[in-house]
Amino acid sequence: FYGGEAAVRNQCALIPAAGEGWEYYAKGCALDEENPVATLDFGSVVVFAVDSEPMIRDRGYLDATAAALGAEIFQTNDLPVLQAAAIVARRHHERWDGKGYPDRLAGEDIHIYGRIVALADVFDALCSSRCYKPAWKMDEVLEVIRTESGKHFDPELTRLFLDHIDEFIAIRERLPD
Repeated sequence: FYGGEAAVRNQCALIPAAGEGWEYYAKGCALDEENPVATLDFGSVVVFAVDSEPMIRDRGYLDATAAALGAEIFQTNDLPVLQAAAIVARRHHERWDGKGYPDRLAGEDIHIYGRIVALADVFDALCSSRCYKPAWKMDEVLEVIRTESGKHFDPELTRLFLDHIDEFIAIRERLPD
């Protein structure tokens, strides 16, 4: 998927950094088979593995399909970690304002796992170099996070994230791309 192993590693490290507020989610967040965050873009791998050139031309369709497909793959298993993986895969592209995908959920209708990973995913993506873009400067990243509070991100989680921003920055420095 887009960020590769470094993106997964960074997102896993970022989630527990906010302390008690996210402690329940941070359990098991390591780069191994018990890591629901490592599955967040799994559907993208499956969609790209299929000969689906018409779908690839429509990035919005591809993203929505990948999120739903990733969730479907994991929700067929009763293991709690795979149930969490299904939630993360399906919900981390939803937006607080209801303009996300695949189901256009809004606010607290989006599972907490999806709301947390959405914030960690965007933070990591903006801070990281990708084959299609350089890493953004931290002040630009934080401006996007602030601006998107109440739009893309849960405002309370955004506040919690910004209250602990020094910890998140330290993790980014400790785990560069």
